[in-house]
Order: sequence, then C-alpha cells, then structure tokens
Amino acid sequence: MFGLNDGMRYYVCQRYVRMNMGINGLYKLVSQEMDLPPLSGAVFIFFSKNRQQVKLLRWDTDGFTLYQKRLERGTFEIPYFNTGKKA
Repeated sequence: MFGLNDGMRYYVCQRYVRMNMGINGLYKLVSQEMDLPPLSGAVFIFFSKNRQQVKLLRWDTDGFTLYQKRLERGTFEIPYFNTGKKA
C-alpha cells in the first residue's frame, strides 16, 4: 500500500520530467541528478512540463512503489519551500 504521512521526507525534482520515465529512469535521476539516495525511503516527486501529471517514487523496503496521477482539468501547483537561505 502507498501511504504518505508527516514523518516522511519529501523531495521535489527541480526540473520537469518526461512522464514516460519509469522506475529505472526516475531512480537514475534521483541518484545522479538530484544526488540523493533512492533507497532511503523518502518520497521523490516529479511533475510534467504542463503540470497536469505528477509521479511519486518511493522505496518501501522490498521494492519501489510508483504512483502517478493525471488531471483531466487544471494543473498541479508546484510547492514553494522556504529554506531560510538568503539570496
């Protein structure tokens, strides 16, 4: 089962992703471009260029879970996180 909660770490990919990428392609993106450990149990979030699709990738101790949602109308809002860093 794919459950989300406040105790998990979430990482949003800073660039748009082709939605034909599967688990292997997203794994490679997390480890090489985002420089994060894909097997950490964190949730990695990827948006399509038109923001009508989102994919969530998570390692759940014995394999990866990939969740995808496509909106029929409207777009996803890209979350803004204040890191506290000053430019």
